[in-house]
Amino acid sequence: MSRLKRRKKTNNEAAELNITAFLNLMVVLVPFLLISAVFSQMAVLELNMPDPDQEPTKQEENNDEDKKEKVELILRENRLLVNNGDKIALELKADEDGSYDIEQLTQYLVGAKQRLPDVQSAVILLESDIEYQRLIQAMDAVKEKVWEEEGEIKRQTLFPAVSIGEAPAAGGAQ
Repeated sequence: MSRLKRRKKTNNEAAELNITAFLNLMVVLVPFLLISAVFSQMAVLELNMPDPDQEPTKQEENNDEDKKEKVELILRENRLLVNNGDKIALELKADEDGSYDIEQLTQYLVGAKQRLPDVQSAVILLESDIEYQRLIQAMDAVKEKVWEEEGEIKRQTLFPAVSIGEAPAAGGAQ
């Protein structure tokens, strides 16, 4: 019986948790995760589209006649078209990797801004299967020109109010 009593005593003792190793891991892991975390900046673009039910007033129609030239980009699978209101002013073919010549686009847009200094808006029309990265590159080119001069980054605002829409069918009017 003395053996049974000894076993009962050892089983009744409270188990002691040793969390020292776990705390050491947390002390090292938490600062490491905080230092190596990537902090991303989110930007929200505000797009103001006209109401489809609203008909243009006579004053807006007259303004449209006075200012026929506009900035409209059409992103297609293998090319980028810039429409100035009357005709296609620039056509850029896509490279093998699917990217456009953004520098040539920027040069055209800088010239368009010189011709249209009061215009702040541009329209980007894209096909449904265009990659998101290509849209963002086009939007960045339309909004501003960025270059480095004497070790300093310079910016020129071009057309900051960008609207996005669906491109017309490839065979249709452009």
